[in-house]
Amino acid sequence: MILQAQARGAAIIGRGAVSSLGSDLNALWHGIATGVCGIRPITRFSTSDFGVTTGAQVVAELEPRCLDFAVSDSHAAETLCHALAVRAAREALINAKLWDHNAEHAHPGIAFIFGTGMVPVSRSLHEFVSSVADQCGLDGIRLAVSTACSSSTTAIGLSLDLLATDSARFVLAGGADVLSAEVFAGFHSLGVLTPTRCAPFSRPSGTSLGEGAGFLVLAREGAARAAGHEVFGLIGGYGLSCDAWHETSPDPGGSGIARAVEFALADAGISPDAIDYVNAHGSGTQANDGAEWLGISRALGKRMVPAPVSSSPSMTR
Repeated sequence: MILQAQARGAAIIGRGAVSSLGSDLNALWHGIATGVCGIRPITRFSTSDFGVTTGAQVVAELEPRCLDFAVSDSHAAETLCHALAVRAAREALINAKLWDHNAEHAHPGIAFIFGTGMVPVSRSLHEFVSSVADQCGLDGIRLAVSTACSSSTTAIGLSLDLLATDSARFVLAGGADVLSAEVFAGFHSLGVLTPTRCAPFSRPSGTSLGEGAGFLVLAREGAARAAGHEVFGLIGGYGLSCDAWHETSPDPGGSGIARAVEFALADAGISPDAIDYVNAHGSGTQANDGAEWLGISRALGKRMVPAPVSSSPSMTR
């Protein structure tokens, strides 16, 4: 079978989120708009053996009552990740008016791309993703993505490929991760956690860990508008790269980051002069922030000065 490529880009017609700032998208946006910080003392597990005690933990009422992280950290993390993912995914589908309230499942034919970077699972990642899809009644293509911190963003980018090849009419894309003692200990051992709060491109150096889930429902713009869907925004293109410099650190010169930005601009068919704002990864660590700044600067050139750069980890992780 030969697939006819459609125009690149996608329209955002649905959004859903769960984070340390609240249980839905409105809470997340209100927190960001008003400068609320979701980084607070961790209560889920003991941090007495660590030099850092804070993280961006979701509110306690979102955790299933059956969970006991003290008994089984990995099982509890998997269960919580599943619950947060289903909650945010359903919100996005309802927001897109693609949820059947009578049958309690999504409309047919929606593809699902799920990204996660840290959650430990007792089964294969694809089985976990299929379980989330089943809970939402999704019967389209199902894909799992795990590219560390960029997992959910990669999932959204791959959605453009499904839409461009007419492999799906709608795509639900995003992901979820949770904060567990195992993950916290791993990052603490690397010495990259800050005892205060993450301060991207500033001081003190160090990152904060967080958790949550977020999804977008995407469709081709023309089809979305013709069907009467509200369009919240447009995604023109995406870019991927891998500099293979080190297991936990990027190329200090930012070469991989620069290529990803350049590929995204080319995919969207726009020049650096069209960029008015950059939302960065901004992990807060010295190695990552320095490389990211250089990479963005190389890709945008003279446009880097007037285009503001910021990131959200100072509030949500």
